[in-house]
Amino acid sequence: MKTLQFSTEALCKAKRTAQFRRYAFFMNKTELCSLLKKLYIPTLLFVIFSTSMPVTAQEQMASISGIVIDNSGEDPLIGATIYIEELKTGTITERNGEFLISGLKPGNYTLSVSYIGYQKHIENIKLEAGETLKRVFRLITETQSLSEVVISVKSEARMLREQAMPVSVISIKQLQGTVSNVQDVLAK
Repeated sequence: MKTLQFSTEALCKAKRTAQFRRYAFFMNKTELCSLLKKLYIPTLLFVIFSTSMPVTAQEQMASISGIVIDNSGEDPLIGATIYIEELKTGTITERNGEFLISGLKPGNYTLSVSYIGYQKHIENIKLEAGETLKRVFRLITETQSLSEVVISVKSEARMLREQAMPVSVISIKQLQGTVSNVQDVLAK
């Protein structure tokens, strides 16, 4: 393998030649300062606009946060569903019963909170721009009784006895000359 050594001067001259099969960028201090001056104002404008837009858009949005708890024991209900019907979106409560729905447009919404074994809570809410609405939902337990349940079980032996067995009738004329013992008769 051949080792090549190039001086800095040789590399600067070679930047415009096709000797390297790919274009190499080498700049001196003057070229670098010139490039930075050309890019300074557009870069500055880009940074200002890209950081300020989400803040103004975020100020116009609203959010809903809160906690869902049991009415009798004040225990948090983990996995309760909070749903905004008009937006067809929602969330579930976390480990401590808390929830957050953010990025909502201001307006009037119907919020429903539900959990298995509890009565569904429906509430109309109004969100203002930049507002974080905080609510505590206390769900009431719901007692539901089921109708009678009948369980019937059959043992394996009983199931075998109840299964139908195929029976075929063979006349003596059909067996004459084809079988020589009882096993041959049963095989037919």
